[in-house]
Amino acid sequence: MNLYSSSVKVYPSARRGATNAYSRLLSEEAMTRLINTLIDYDGFVISDDNNTLRFNIKGFYFEVELDTLTDEFSAETSIYGTIQLTQFGDFWELDGQDSGNVYTGIDFGTTDETSYADKTYSLKLLEKSGSSWIIPNDSKRKFNFANQSFNVDGGTI
Repeated sequence: MNLYSSSVKVYPSARRGATNAYSRLLSEEAMTRLINTLIDYDGFVISDDNNTLRFNIKGFYFEVELDTLTDEFSAETSIYGTIQLTQFGDFWELDGQDSGNVYTGIDFGTTDETSYADKTYSLKLLEKSGSSWIIPNDSKRKFNFANQSFNVDGGTI
């Protein structure tokens, strides 16, 4: 399921707007590569305040209207966001754009559709707890601390 274009913000995105797509694609590639270098997971939820759900999948920052999303999935128990990357020359870009008044760059559903072979990445955005939607703890993680070492006063902990 896709949302109306006016309900989704994404950055960086080369395929939204009427400016030179190639130059925007170069910026998109640089930004997503930097973000993916700094985090350990394919995606994470940033926040859910002021009726806005903010999250990152593979270096792409999304904002969606929370009520719009939860209303569409009121009978479900979980909501996933899924993106797919496609190759454009030497670059990988977010597959999808504004089509009419619908944004097709992210698909919302109820299952994890991650497929590394297909460059498809899903993130569990919300799950139901009773009658309320919450962000799953695993979806808040940005770093795998088993991969980290910390230097305190010259010693590693």
